[in-house]
Amino acid sequence: MITQLWGVPVYKQSTNQTLSTFSDEEIDILKTAREECDVAKDMRQNHPTQTEIIKTDGNILTKLERVNNFIQTHAEIYAKQVICMKQDIKQTSSWFTVAKKGDWHRPHFHRHTLFSVCYYPKAYSGNLILTADKGKNSFQQDYFLGLEYTEYNAYNCQTWSIPISSGDIVIFPGSVSHGTSENESEKERWMIGANYWVSGTLSFHDELDLSLIHISEPTRPERISY
Repeated sequence: MITQLWGVPVYKQSTNQTLSTFSDEEIDILKTAREECDVAKDMRQNHPTQTEIIKTDGNILTKLERVNNFIQTHAEIYAKQVICMKQDIKQTSSWFTVAKKGDWHRPHFHRHTLFSVCYYPKAYSGNLILTADKGKNSFQQDYFLGLEYTEYNAYNCQTWSIPISSGDIVIFPGSVSHGTSENESEKERWMIGANYWVSGTLSFHDELDLSLIHISEPTRPERISY
């Protein structure tokens, strides 16, 4: 038996929640956001490492209640069944991305985020690519061994590619570096993303002190004892 110890939990579900299930009103909201994405891309033309275009107002899901509930359901599964945390979670931001043919998204991670959600209502090409911490696999954290592998797996890989199709939802820790491969389809790839943080009381222990932090708003923690 092999125990997957201290692993990075990556959640993926294929669902039937593709763009065809969206109402006319929901599609109109995304089309409006799509137009704003074009403006964003015009502003990024000189950016050499990122061609996917993003709507960055941070609140797209406040306009999409049904979609937000769908994403929230999967976020709760990740929090309660994967992390097994007692505290509640709270969505801190949400956004919309559009990738035309040839577009891709540079590797990055999300600061001050417990976990991130990527939901693809429309996707016909491409992978979500996760990169190991510092680009090192489990056997390279303290040194680089020039090992050769008969096959790549979750233990020895430095990057992991997750094929994306319409209706897929993927959740992973916000600290994990992630990006996308090029969209090779003539059809655009649409993604709705969301970040989550903790809501409730957190305890921080060291050898001498115990600190309790109560978080009522994700961006404004309130210290209640020290």
